[in-house]
Amino acid sequence: MANPNGAMLRMAVPVAACIALVMLSSMGAPVMADVQEDCRVICRPKCSDFTSQVCNAISDIARPIVETLDFISRTCKVRVLGLCTGLCINVCSLNTLTPSAPTPAPSSAAAPPPCIA
Repeated sequence: MANPNGAMLRMAVPVAACIALVMLSSMGAPVMADVQEDCRVICRPKCSDFTSQVCNAISDIARPIVETLDFISRTCKVRVLGLCTGLCINVCSLNTLTPSAPTPAPSSAAAPPPCIA
């Protein structure tokens, strides 16, 4: 007989991850298009892997439901991928929201001594 506490823990982890993604997915307005495109290139493979892991875990936990309602697997992949991608792009582009102050160039020579009258 399976341990009910272990099953609950295996179910709680993906559910908690999904809830965190939903709560964090509305982090703010989009930034410049080129930054978003750079972030998409980074985020797509990472979110694809994450989506596979989450949906496989949900499928393993709720196998009878997933087998009965075959659309749940497709829905899971679309929803989790969308949430993950949005969150990842927002987090990736956060460093562009406030411009950093330019750093002055270091001087190569010491300042000349003051004039003596």
